Amino acid sequence: MQQIDSLTSRIAQALDAAEAALDRPAEPDPRIAELEEALAQAKAAQDSAAQDLADAQQQIETLRGDLSATQAEVTLLRTEVETAAEATADDPTAALERLDQSVQQVQQANEVLRHNNAALRAAHEAGIADPQAVNDGLKAEIEALRAAREADAATAGAILARLDPLLSQAPKLSDGEGT
Repeated sequence: MQQIDSLTSRIAQALDAAEAALDRPAEPDPRIAELEEALAQAKAAQDSAAQDLADAQQQIETLRGDLSATQAEVTLLRTEVETAAEATADDPTAALERLDQSVQQVQQANEVLRHNNAALRAAHEAGIADPQAVNDGLKAEIEALRAAREADAATAGAILARLDPLLSQAPKLSDGEGT
């Protein structure tokens, strides 16, 4: 019987200890708060990186559109320069005016193209650009420079065509008169 009283007493003490433990709040593990803070920071960094990536992809798409438009403009300007060069023989003054307009358009297109390529190169250096887009941009810039060179050559041809009739009408100097 004494054993029963002793066991009853021990059981009562255990129940009292369990109730006391349930009544007092448990102390949180400080590592949990640190881990939750680190998790929150990692999620914020991930969200920021995802937003940066989305922004960069949008910028790349915009630059690709600009690049396509500029390439089309360069092609159109090249055609205009070739047409103007062919028309030089017919009307030198009108051809010079068209060439001047074409040269100005080529220069504007080149400026836009250079700006787009600079933005693509900056994005590529930051590690967020498509290398193919940078390559395409540089190819378009080279093409635009070729068109500008052709426009310059056509301009020189138009000037020479305009000067040729004037020079043929100028009195010819004999060898002894000009000295």
